[in-house]
Amino acid sequence: FYTRPQLAVPTVRRTLEPLCFAAEQGASAEASSLVPRTPEAILALKVCDPAMGSGSFLVAALRYLTEVLHQ
Repeated sequence: FYTRPQLAVPTVRRTLEPLCFAAEQGASAEASSLVPRTPEAILALKVCDPAMGSGSFLVAALRYLTEVLHQ
């Protein structure tokens, strides 16, 4: 089965964001920002897509992790 990027990309982003970023609290809740974790912590993540169908989620995860590492 094929999962469209319009579904795969936001799902991957929502799933991986808490693992790739740490929330830095400012003076107020509105001022909080996301700080990338260390490259070592990001590279240590393991991604599993047991169904793997077309690989849409894996491709989206690869692109997201590459983008985060570049930051």
